[in-house]
Amino acid sequence: MTTLTGTSVTSDPTYRVFQAIAGKYDRTNCLVSLGMHKKWQRKLVRKIRNIPHEYILDVACGTGALTEQLACLEGVHVTGIDPNDAMLAVAKKRHLKTKSRQGQRPECQAPLYKKGYAEDLPLEEESFQVVTVAYGLRNMADRSRALQQMYRVLKREGRLYVLEFSMQPEDAQKKRGRLFWLGVKGYIRYVLPLVGWLGTGERAAYDYLRDSVETFPHPRQIRDEMKEAGFNDVTYTRFFPGVAVLYTGVK
Repeated sequence: MTTLTGTSVTSDPTYRVFQAIAGKYDRTNCLVSLGMHKKWQRKLVRKIRNIPHEYILDVACGTGALTEQLACLEGVHVTGIDPNDAMLAVAKKRHLKTKSRQGQRPECQAPLYKKGYAEDLPLEEESFQVVTVAYGLRNMADRSRALQQMYRVLKREGRLYVLEFSMQPEDAQKKRGRLFWLGVKGYIRYVLPLVGWLGTGERAAYDYLRDSVETFPHPRQIRDEMKEAGFNDVTYTRFFPGVAVLYTGVK
């Protein structure tokens, strides 16, 4: 697959996928993940709360689920960027709903939403202390270039956090949890596209999402790719029950 840099959305095979399911994406994600994706995102936000985070960039922000949580941290300026018009439209509506609940969350700031690809971020160098990507790295056409762009826009000592699915267990997990991983693989292969289809009416979209999860590399490879992009202190941590992985790296 070629890089999307400088090309139109018509050459992006994922654009139509997310354009078709944007309106029902959040609800269906909750069903598919059994609500676990929200817990994983909250864990990520708690980590960011404990480091310098005044300027945050959420790459592949989609419908803004993580972006809005980040915008409720104290004293932040959050930018969400995504190439998909329909997903960004949902993200902007999400903020209006959040704003209507300002009595409960008065500290929440309005994120700045921008259209753009991770491989060609329309942002200045060294302008963010934190960059996040939640469930979006596997959808990027040129993962290496995208990581380089995230490195470019981070300030010195800034941190990258990538939350992503993994169907590639560690060696110890294979030995201890063979039946568990067989069950997970069966769920992703057969149940995920079925639930996605029933939730959105778009079977092809969730066939794509299933395939993107199944073929995503082992965390060790992603760790190495982050190092190649220039990041230091690169680590990864699995979140319970083991199918979500948080990668971190420092500029």
